[in-house]
Amino acid sequence: NIEQECSFKVTSIKPFLKYCKENDYKKIEKTEQNRILYKKSDKTMLRLTIKKKGRKVIKEMDFKQDKLTNESFVERKESLPIMYEDDEAINSIIDFLGYTKNIELKRKRYVYLKEDIKFEIDEYISPEFMLVVGIEGEKEKTKLIYDELKEKFGKYFCSNE
Repeated sequence: NIEQECSFKVTSIKPFLKYCKENDYKKIEKTEQNRILYKKSDKTMLRLTIKKKGRKVIKEMDFKQDKLTNESFVERKESLPIMYEDDEAINSIIDFLGYTKNIELKRKRYVYLKEDIKFEIDEYISPEFMLVVGIEGEKEKTKLIYDELKEKFGKYFCSNE
């Protein structure tokens, strides 16, 4: 899989949540998440994501290209997630593959979907408070939506956007 994503920091997520609702995006999930990133010198990341929705807990592991950039738009290769329950087995795999723990993120994530465009709106709690809007989908469509959001809600974009 190749992920095409545009993401940017904002000062409030409210107008972007409202935009999704008013433009018929379907809310797929609202979860509290812990994401632990593991990195390796081959420029890949292994990610463990623990999602909590009420009493339900879902654990996933996936891999993603470790491609850091200051650009709003990025394309990265990523795997599909594998759901797991056995922490000991997962830790054994992480160790066997030679990944090193990098960072642990805590956030609230809202996911909206319409056709082939997905919004991931994040409220990071740790390691620092940060609000991020991500738009995934074909690059040209995400660029059009980004431009529309920038025009409508530019005052909410952080200054480096």
